[in-house]
Amino acid sequence: MILDRILDFKSYLGFCFYDYDFLPETLEVLVTTYLRSHSLLKGFEDVDLDEYIDLMPVDLKELYIESKRDEGTIEKKLLEEKNIEKDIITELHSAIALIQNHSIELINKDEVEVSNEIFRMTKRLFKKTFNIEIEREAQIGRAKVKLGETDFVLYINDNSYQNIAIIENKFIEDFLKQYEQLLGYLNTCFKFGITLSINKAKTLDSAIEYILEKLKNIDDEEFPIVNIINNPFGDEYNYIIKSEHKLPEDSNKTMPIYHLILNLYDDSRQRIAQKARK
Repeated sequence: MILDRILDFKSYLGFCFYDYDFLPETLEVLVTTYLRSHSLLKGFEDVDLDEYIDLMPVDLKELYIESKRDEGTIEKKLLEEKNIEKDIITELHSAIALIQNHSIELINKDEVEVSNEIFRMTKRLFKKTFNIEIEREAQIGRAKVKLGETDFVLYINDNSYQNIAIIENKFIEDFLKQYEQLLGYLNTCFKFGITLSINKAKTLDSAIEYILEKLKNIDDEEFPIVNIINNPFGDEYNYIIKSEHKLPEDSNKTMPIYHLILNLYDDSRQRIAQKARK
C-alpha cells in the first residue's frame, strides 16, 4: 500500500508533505483569493500567507504587501526584519564580553590571532541564531592594485544571497586606517558595517573618547558623516558608537557603521592581583 502511494506521482506530494500551500499554483490562488476578499480566506485558519511572502510572484507580492500595509499588519514583520541589525550588534557585543573574560590569554597575541578567536566564537553562533554565514578574509572591494581582503563578511545564502555586513578589526591606534578600509569595501549591497578596535593600551573610557574624537574630525567629501551616536542601544549595551555617512552612489541614503571595542587593557587589575599574591 505504501509502496503504491510512493510510486504514484499524483499522490506523492500528499504523502510527503503535511500541506503544500507553498507550491506556485496553490499560493497564487490563495493570494488572489485574499486580494479579492479578505473574508474568503478566513476559512483557511491554518494558512498564514505572511510566511510565503518571499515565494509569491512579484506582482502579487507587491499587491499583498500594500494590502497588508493598509491593514497595519505587515509593519510588525518588516520591523522584525529591521531589528536584525540591532540583534547582530548586541550579540557580537556579548561575544566580545565573553572573550574579554579571558583577556590575559590574548594580551600577547597579534591582530590575526585575535581575529581568529573572534571568528571561532561567532561562526556557529551567528549561523544558529540568525542563519548568517561568516567568511574570514574574503576578497572584496579594492586594494591598491587588486582585490582587498575584509576581516569578516556576514551574509545569508539560503533561498537567495544577501550581503549583511562587513567587519574590519585592527588595533585601536589604527582606527582611521580601519575605518577607511571599511568604507572601501562597504558598497550599497550591504546593510551596515562594523569596526572592532582591539585595545591594549588605553582605559575603556579613553578608548571611547579616542574613537569619538577621530570620527568628529573626519572630513571626507565623498563619505560625509551626518550623525554620531554614543550608546545607540542604551546603557545595557554600553561602549558602542554608531556613525552614519552618506553614500557616494546615492546621497539620499546613509550607511550605518557600528564601532565596538575589544578591551584587553587590564593593567590595574594585574597590579592588584600581583599585590594580593605577595
